[in-house]
Amino acid sequence: MMESIKDYFNTPDSVLLGSKRAKVKKVTPEVFLELMKTIETLPGLILRVAVTPKEHMMETAIIAGEIAMDDLLAITSVLSGIDQDYLRKEAGLSELVDYLTKTYKKNDFFTMIKNVKSLLPKQQ
Repeated sequence: MMESIKDYFNTPDSVLLGSKRAKVKKVTPEVFLELMKTIETLPGLILRVAVTPKEHMMETAIIAGEIAMDDLLAITSVLSGIDQDYLRKEAGLSELVDYLTKTYKKNDFFTMIKNVKSLLPKQQ
């Protein structure tokens, strides 16, 4: 029964996050700017993990996981309009990833990045 309820809410345009239905939305310039404020620590975190010596990789990965979780929740909150504390306590990891994946696909970020890259001057 619970699985059929979940299937009802999990459509290509919506995901059940905890017990709240989140619509997969178009990312507008306003939402994009809000996202950029939200994820400003993520690029530095990725760089830090990339340059970490092998002997410190485990502790760095654990810390990075904690920070990444906060960013994942913040990003999902901005996109869905659902409070970050609610998501932290009620949403499953698979639900969060499903929501972000559907948002990525709906907004065709891969093509957008490719098109923006084509506008940049070629390095010689």
